[in-house]
Amino acid sequence: MKIKFNLNLLINLIILGYTGFLVINAVWIFEPTDRVTIGIVDTTENNLKPIYPEISDSISHWQYAEKQDSIKRIRSFQNGRVEIGWNATIGHLLSVSTIKYCDTCSLKTLQSPAWADGKRYDRYFIKLLSWKIKVAKLDFAYPDSIQYYVHSGQPFVRKEVEFPLKEKPNHFIARWVDEPVKYWYNERDDSIMIPMAESTSQIARIILAIFVIFGMGYSLWLFGSCLHFILDVSKGLAFTSDNVRRLKLLALTLLFYPLVIFVLNFLLRWLFNSYFNEDVVLNNTIWFDSRSIMVIGIVVWFLFKAFQQGKKLKDEQDLTV
Repeated sequence: MKIKFNLNLLINLIILGYTGFLVINAVWIFEPTDRVTIGIVDTTENNLKPIYPEISDSISHWQYAEKQDSIKRIRSFQNGRVEIGWNATIGHLLSVSTIKYCDTCSLKTLQSPAWADGKRYDRYFIKLLSWKIKVAKLDFAYPDSIQYYVHSGQPFVRKEVEFPLKEKPNHFIARWVDEPVKYWYNERDDSIMIPMAESTSQIARIILAIFVIFGMGYSLWLFGSCLHFILDVSKGLAFTSDNVRRLKLLALTLLFYPLVIFVLNFLLRWLFNSYFNEDVVLNNTIWFDSRSIMVIGIVVWFLFKAFQQGKKLKDEQDLTV
């Protein structure tokens, strides 16, 4: 039995799903929040040493600001925030990243010529742009429930974990713990990074660059088709086969692009599953940035259907004449 593919049915299902998503998204944020304990937290224990040096309140404002800036600069190198070289990036999906890393450097070390030539500090990663650590502002002034840092080349997340009390049902004690993780974290764009070898990163960078060039070429070609459509309409040649085809191609591109990005992100989640833990969530930006593409895609699809119907009426009128 031969099954006939029905594109119109698929598009209608996609539009229905997008419409439902946009309605729900208007009243609900798609991001898991911290787990809420059903019970009573008796006390909170924090016996861990501060991740970074504490600044005394007794110094002047300018001294405090200078010391805070110095700590932030050192922290950037310790946590692998300083990226170098060129990156091939596929938006909301992934990129290849090279960082300068130093766990024990001081400001004096970072400013020395030896640092600039220190190839031993280079590390290589695949950056998953739509996956982040939940509630991760990572700001000195606003500590979060989860804090990321690197020590001696090992990434950690510092967080509050609740342990049940045997002697008291539904009672808990909260303790701050340091949990080692396999992934690294980019604080600048809220994305986790998967470590890789230098040779693998070079191959991945070339492959991504090919995809980026192809994507740019397709975007330029699609933009040219839109210009041709506008020129034809301005000349009174609206209901033509070429214009209907151009609208259909544009609508399909806009409708399928967010769907493909979502699917590929969850495929990456499955592929690098061993690097993930419960603190890694999908970034809200992928939902917010896709809304406009979804809306435009739906509008262009209905515009395509209108032009398709208009061409049929025009063809019937031409046959009659």
